[in-house]
Amino acid sequence: MRTSVNAIRAKSRRRKLPSILICILTTVALGAVAVRAQEGDLTGSVGVFIEPKRGREPAPRERNAPARTAPRRARTKPTTANTAPNTPNPTNTKPPVKTTPAVTAESLNARAGAAIEAGRFADAVEPLNQALKLKPDYADAHYNLGVALGALGRQDEAIESFKRAVALDPDDSEAQFDLGEALYAKGRYAEAADAFAHVTRVAQVNAEAFENLGDSYRELNRFAEAAAAYRDAARLKPGDAEVLKKYGFALGRSKQWPEATDALKKALALKPDDADVAVNLAWVYNNSGQYRLSIELLKPVVAAHPEMTAALFNLGTAYGHLALKGAKDDKERKALFASAVETLSQVIRLKPDWPEAHNNLGVALGSLGRFKEAVAAHAEAVRLKPDYAGALFNLAYAYRKSGDKKKALETYEKLKAVNPGMAERLYPLVR
Repeated sequence: MRTSVNAIRAKSRRRKLPSILICILTTVALGAVAVRAQEGDLTGSVGVFIEPKRGREPAPRERNAPARTAPRRARTKPTTANTAPNTPNPTNTKPPVKTTPAVTAESLNARAGAAIEAGRFADAVEPLNQALKLKPDYADAHYNLGVALGALGRQDEAIESFKRAVALDPDDSEAQFDLGEALYAKGRYAEAADAFAHVTRVAQVNAEAFENLGDSYRELNRFAEAAAAYRDAARLKPGDAEVLKKYGFALGRSKQWPEATDALKKALALKPDDADVAVNLAWVYNNSGQYRLSIELLKPVVAAHPEMTAALFNLGTAYGHLALKGAKDDKERKALFASAVETLSQVIRLKPDWPEAHNNLGVALGSLGRFKEAVAAHAEAVRLKPDYAGALFNLAYAYRKSGDKKKALETYEKLKAVNPGMAERLYPLVR
């Protein structure tokens, strides 16, 4: 009997702490020259995103039920013993001799399989080792040994057992899948990707293998390949909000903004209360210049989650960018910057060590002509992150606008050591 590792996976998956990618708002300049200068510090992203968690809690599986990838079960062959037939013999009145069945690799594997199914993983290891001494090329015993060792936390040994099973039967999709899981757990993402990719070639309808392949590529920052894997997972599970969430995230990280918008909108339609999806969709809106849609989306999220700093940051970012690039008139522009100040100040109250929030607050304050406050905000951003080129640029400009040319030039010198190109664009504004 062969035991699937899916039966003994933990009921909760490692949730990655949310990770964030932050990009700088345009400068505080009231004149067009300064805005052009700061554009050199922009990248393709505006705001922050929330990294989707890897995997999900598996659904309970009844004992002996088929696993996700329909594993091949170990075969047990009847043992032939040299015993007399247990039939009456008129010429022999002695009772039949009771014999002990011969111990075989198959019988040892079956015993170990029963122990694994019962959750007695330690009891499975020795019978499997004995089975492999009798039959070193027994793929199912190698597989079951990997299952038992993995459950005991001996991941490196489990990987080696799964590798031996795969070497003996390269098209065994269950062994390849569980090898990928074990490699992923050890942070060996490139090898995990290779294993999951093999599963997707052998079992082309295995949606979870495509999803795990996407997770592996994501860990390697290979976002276009991750998006392609998630696309196949979403095709196989069209109503799965978690897959669509990951798909939209990977599309966004590879700057495929229209496609990311479509995927995340579908995920949000399936799970309207998922604030993480809303934050990521707003991040996509900000990157594609749809600031009003971002604001409209995030206002109810912030109302429901007033301490969600990622939502607040993206909302403040949207206010600031709309003020700079899409305000209808000067009155709306000032109102938008005021909203940015209020929102980013709330972010800082909740997360005072966030340098980008301080920098962006300084942008909004400076845009309202509050240059001394802008100086304080940018100076705090630089204190928290001394090599933060965008904050140094903005700090020098705010010093100059507040009348402190000496400090502006001192900050320019610091920027020149960090980013000479940006310093060159700054110099005409502070000299």
